[in-house]
Amino acid sequence: MSRPKEQRSPLVDKSPRKIALMLLTNAYDPDPRVRQEVLALIRMGCRVRLLAWDRDVRCPQFESMEGVEVERVFLSSQHGRGNTQLLFYAWLYLKMLWRGWRIPFDLIHCHDLDTIPLGFVLGKLKGKPIVYDAHESFPDMLSGNVHLIMRRGVYWLEDFLIRRVGLLITVGEKLRRHFTVRGARRSVVVGNWKRLDEFSRSEDQILKTRQDLGYSVEAIRDALTALHDSHLRNTMTQNARRFGDVAMNWRKGEEILYLEYSALLPNGLNRPAASEEPSASFTAKAAANAESSF
Repeated sequence: MSRPKEQRSPLVDKSPRKIALMLLTNAYDPDPRVRQEVLALIRMGCRVRLLAWDRDVRCPQFESMEGVEVERVFLSSQHGRGNTQLLFYAWLYLKMLWRGWRIPFDLIHCHDLDTIPLGFVLGKLKGKPIVYDAHESFPDMLSGNVHLIMRRGVYWLEDFLIRRVGLLITVGEKLRRHFTVRGARRSVVVGNWKRLDEFSRSEDQILKTRQDLGYSVEAIRDALTALHDSHLRNTMTQNARRFGDVAMNWRKGEEILYLEYSALLPNGLNRPAASEEPSASFTAKAAANAESSF
């Protein structure tokens, strides 16, 4: 496969919105957690530009996806390289540093530990707030893939950086406490919650799914009737409560992002009076795209 020629970004937006630059070490096609956050920020009136590493060199270099301005850096590599992946990261950081330096931004948002060293340098050079978004315990994720000395070095690096970023976002309360004990100054939880409206279906879509599965409405009703009434009632009640919690948690997550970004940015964020609902077109694809960097 021939390597695509790198070009200047055709994505031009001269609006006065605050700009968040996000760094990501996958190709964003799209990454499900990152997608949820960028769409939330766009609804809050923020402009999001995303620098992503396309190690398979298979996606467009520049792409606008649901309002997210994606710019990909081409550097061929493979997952699972272990210790030798460091050489690729060194070259990637140089390429991304050059790209990031040319992009104007008000805040830099680094996804996972493998982007925070670069984001920290860019943020300090430009005097902008730095956000570290820890999707998991990165040093623990490397267990068995890299040498123990490297794991310890990564752990020390994370210790050093989390004390110096403006905000640390992570996926759960247990991990947030873990980072707090290690010295994080400001940390919040934004879980991997989903918006329920992305999974809603019309009556026609539901009917088609039933037909594709080969079940009639009568067959489904008979199967449900065969269940013990109290068991069915309890199950449905629990599911309804769970779905309600998911919806409530994602609204809470969006509000946390808004408040924390507003606190970091000079003059805060100006949330639009009416926000557009995100498209569901990428939802199924997003759920299938979670990759390890090493």
